Amino acid sequence: HKADMMTTWADISKAHRLLGWKPQVSFSEGIMKTVEWHKSNRGLLADIRI
Repeated sequence: HKADMMTTWADISKAHRLLGWKPQVSFSEGIMKTVEWHKSNRGLLADIRI
């Protein structure tokens, strides 16, 4: 789809440098957990109008 992002320049190095923050899960695990949360909580999302 023409609106899909094919690349990203996301960079967490500043958060790591300033806050000492680092991810606790991998990107793919985070996506999987997000999808599962959405599947489990469809009722919460039903009232959101976009």
